[in-house]
Amino acid sequence: MSALGIRKAIIHIIDTNLDIPVLSNNVLPLNAEVEEFIFKHIEKTMFDDALKKASFRDFSSNIPAKISCLIDDPDLFVALTKEISTKFFEFLKKNPIIDACDLLFSIYAFEDKNYFAIFKMTYKDSFIHYVDGQTNSIVKQKTTLPLPSQKIDEAVIIDIDELSIDILEKKVEVNGEKVFYLSEYIMEADTNLSVKDKVKIFEKTSKKFKKEFMNEGIEDDFKIKDVVSKSIEEKGEIDIDYVADNLFEENSQVKDIFIDSFKDSGLEENKVPVSEKIANKTYFKQKIKTDNGIDISLPTNYCTNKDLVEFVNNSDGSVSIIIKNVKLK
Repeated sequence: MSALGIRKAIIHIIDTNLDIPVLSNNVLPLNAEVEEFIFKHIEKTMFDDALKKASFRDFSSNIPAKISCLIDDPDLFVALTKEISTKFFEFLKKNPIIDACDLLFSIYAFEDKNYFAIFKMTYKDSFIHYVDGQTNSIVKQKTTLPLPSQKIDEAVIIDIDELSIDILEKKVEVNGEKVFYLSEYIMEADTNLSVKDKVKIFEKTSKKFKKEFMNEGIEDDFKIKDVVSKSIEEKGEIDIDYVADNLFEENSQVKDIFIDSFKDSGLEENKVPVSEKIANKTYFKQKIKTDNGIDISLPTNYCTNKDLVEFVNNSDGSVSIIIKNVKLK
């Protein structure tokens, strides 16, 4: 990862058991431990596949207008974070289903750009020892912050110059309806699908199409996955046109139906970005589980090469898997 520099940070307490938020008037002292804590959470969030692109509905409104001035007006940082925290607290008080938290704000630099970040640090339970006279006991702490190794599931990262937003959020029930409250009510922004969401749509649509237009056997499962993995290797993404051309090169009618099915599914483009993590986990390896507890993991391209692996359908409905030309270590 390129050098990431934390310029300043502040934390505010949004504990809805209280009547008012506990807002700090001063930035955090940035010693090595605090910097490492913030750095780890920034790093995890920036490369999370669930991160969505978003844009402010009104760039002239209060929050984006002030964010754009953060570098030129260093004194604005504390005031802006208190303003957002108060808005957050008031919304949580009206919607107690949302977990109480601390809000950690930071300005940091990465690859010659400056970012303003908000991390919702939902409280975690932890246990510590407690000494009472001559008796040692164990006490639950209910307001522990997420550890650097733990994932945060709600955060906002904003490019200060461009005011573009990356957002990590989850739905909660507001006024009887499940909504993404962080983008809808706090940031007042419109969002796009995340990489994770797009891959889920691609997988769901592919399975539905296969069920309607292809065989139910595992051979077609492997064929689709092999073509998708080749698209990722060659193009760095799932190119739906490429996949269609290679799957149905002799049947233009089915190819067109395949391409159109993704347009109807909610994907706005015929290209699905795929992170290295998703590619390795979902497409470059084929995991096979049997009913008798055997787990097999194979490179995806092996599954369509009968010189390496062969799947034989037996008369009783079972499948024999023959792995060929290997040396045991």
